[in-house]
Amino acid sequence: MFVISNDDYEDAGSWVREVSEVDQMVDDLKDLNQYHYDSTHSLRSDEEFEEKLTQTLDKYGYPMPHTGYSGGEPERA
Repeated sequence: MFVISNDDYEDAGSWVREVSEVDQMVDDLKDLNQYHYDSTHSLRSDEEFEEKLTQTLDKYGYPMPHTGYSGGEPERA
């Protein structure tokens, strides 16, 4: 995964838009954001949001040792 600052986005924007993984990640983050919004407005349970969060973290294998989360594929976690 890579991160592009707002200042560099104009220069990187053209090639970033051509990377399908970026589109997939944006879609996943939008979906996760909707789950979070729904849970904070009592439209979904907190457990549903936590489950979606865990699924998203597992998909991208993003360990977060400061929270105790170490999911994802072993070689990435």
